[in-house]
Amino acid sequence: MRYFGNANQFCSFLYSGGGNWVMGILLLVLIAAFVYMIIKMPKKDTDPSALDILKQRLADGKITAEEFDRLKNIIK
Repeated sequence: MRYFGNANQFCSFLYSGGGNWVMGILLLVLIAAFVYMIIKMPKKDTDPSALDILKQRLADGKITAEEFDRLKNIIK
């Protein structure tokens, strides 16, 4: 029983006939490039650090520079 039709038509690049090996190599290169991009993708830090929050509060004018310095020393 053939679910995928003729074996020469389904994934014919896996067989060693008439230049189809080039297609197999191309597929492997594309898969390797995809895996490399996923591994090297930078991770996003979703939680801001305490210092980042302090800097934002200073920029918004919610705290003064003196309060910022005092709180920064407490954090460190």
